[in-house]
Amino acid sequence: MQGAGYGTDSDSQSSITKAAVTGMAGKSQVTTTTKDSLNEPLENTFDVSNVNEELGAQVEITRAFDQERVELKRKLYADVDKKREQATNIRQQNGGHDTSESIRLEAEAAKLNEKVRWIDAGLGAIWGLGDTDMLKGMFGVTQADRARRSATTPKEMWFQTCSASTGGQCQSRQIWSLNDLTEEELNLIKKNDEVVTVSNPGIFNDKEASLVNAAKQNTNETNKIGTLVVMNPPTGKYDGWWILSSATSELMYAGYDKLNDILGGKLPLTNSEKLNQDIYREAMDKGLQIDTSSHSRGGLTSSVALQDLNNNQGIKQVPIRKARFYGTATNVQDYADQLAENGYTYTVTDKEGNEVTYQSGAYSAVHKADFVGRPPIILYVPL
Repeated sequence: MQGAGYGTDSDSQSSITKAAVTGMAGKSQVTTTTKDSLNEPLENTFDVSNVNEELGAQVEITRAFDQERVELKRKLYADVDKKREQATNIRQQNGGHDTSESIRLEAEAAKLNEKVRWIDAGLGAIWGLGDTDMLKGMFGVTQADRARRSATTPKEMWFQTCSASTGGQCQSRQIWSLNDLTEEELNLIKKNDEVVTVSNPGIFNDKEASLVNAAKQNTNETNKIGTLVVMNPPTGKYDGWWILSSATSELMYAGYDKLNDILGGKLPLTNSEKLNQDIYREAMDKGLQIDTSSHSRGGLTSSVALQDLNNNQGIKQVPIRKARFYGTATNVQDYADQLAENGYTYTVTDKEGNEVTYQSGAYSAVHKADFVGRPPIILYVPL
């Protein structure tokens, strides 16, 4: 078979195109392949058992990682608790007063405690990496653990006396019972109508701030006689901008107290609330009366303690004479109603020498700059 082609161009330029097919025969091949053989079905190589095994391995690795995180945290917190216990034992052997050694141990414990919190949060973040819901969950778990640690820290109270107004020239020491008060201190309390004042600190108050504010919130006369300051351990570091890192856990702690306050003390009590109850019982046994001085979250502490005694344990006539609240987070009217339910009355002698009987009273004072007791003006609605 042959063929040829010829072409011309009438323009100024010309070209010739030739094409030909020779007689060379092309290769020919006959196939008998069928349609089915050309379209063979794909082989199912998916192995469910292998996939499940792989997923199971990943789950085990994840679980093991979290178990390691929890175990590491447990060991480090054990070191924190040991240092604090050693510091407490030193004070107990020194009349409740700090020494350079107890101060060093407390500082080391506080530093390690903060480090553990960040390690726990960091490992928790790694564990939840890549899963937003899990990451949020781990953040909540680590912050809640901070609050739990603070709520269950061993009970701690300090007895403070001040020789000047608003807390100047104060001395304080740790005590474990009213039995640790000296004879001189007890005599001063008895001369003061047998009244001992109990102070519960507010939110974001470490030990130092609790002592300072206790002095500011009581009269000069009360400060000279002495005040029992019940510690509500911090959930984190409160220095400067560090306070922001503790905001979530601190609010969780306060939120738990508020919920328990609303529920009437039906939830487990914090150790600070239990310590208030210890003081109430001791005062009843010794024939003493109690004035309370509570700021912010401390109002919740004293409220839950009383509600639980009255409503859940059936203990009435708790000798609370006057309850003073400063920018409190509790409902003062509800607390006053609880005092009425408690049923305690006390007798005083007036200027004319007449004996007058009073019921327990609740008093509230809020500083204009207190953001807890008085919300910003934009949120303030007068009744």
